[in-house]
Amino acid sequence: MKKIFLSLFIFLPTLCIMAQDIPTNKESGEYEYSGIIVIPGATNDKLYNEARTWLLVNLTSDDNMVQLTDPEKKMLLGSGYLSLDPRPEMANCSVNFKVILEFKDGKCRYIVTNLWHKYYQAGMAEIRSSLKIIRTNNWDGVPVKPAIQEKIRAEINTKVTALINNLESFLKNSGNKSTDW
Repeated sequence: MKKIFLSLFIFLPTLCIMAQDIPTNKESGEYEYSGIIVIPGATNDKLYNEARTWLLVNLTSDDNMVQLTDPEKKMLLGSGYLSLDPRPEMANCSVNFKVILEFKDGKCRYIVTNLWHKYYQAGMAEIRSSLKIIRTNNWDGVPVKPAIQEKIRAEINTKVTALINNLESFLKNSGNKSTDW
């Protein structure tokens, strides 16, 4: 009985961390978040314009920008980054991404893709790496310890999920804004 409890005590936290991993595109194998936000009664024009505002408000630094707006196809493409918690081995840690938004009446499809990890080490240039193997530097390819990689991936998952939830909330509440100012 003690062995069973000890096994659960050891393996349950590992399963919880793995359950928070970043979703993967089944065709490409790359990390990708995608889904459809349903907003009954909203036109594709209204959703497009509201999402464009959301992109401009939420992707505002020099590195973040709206790269493509196509009013005919009702599509927006932007790029941005989310800052991650600092770590002793990595300074100015962030995850960069692209976001694609497409619209139909009552629906917004989002795809957050092209995710990559960026950070600096003391006295070194910028380091970029895939989320699959988070590296400590570019030249010898030594990966960060697996436990730290999992913590970084869990934080990325939390922050990207919050960004998507923010988009959904913004779109769903856009009709409730007061125009009396």
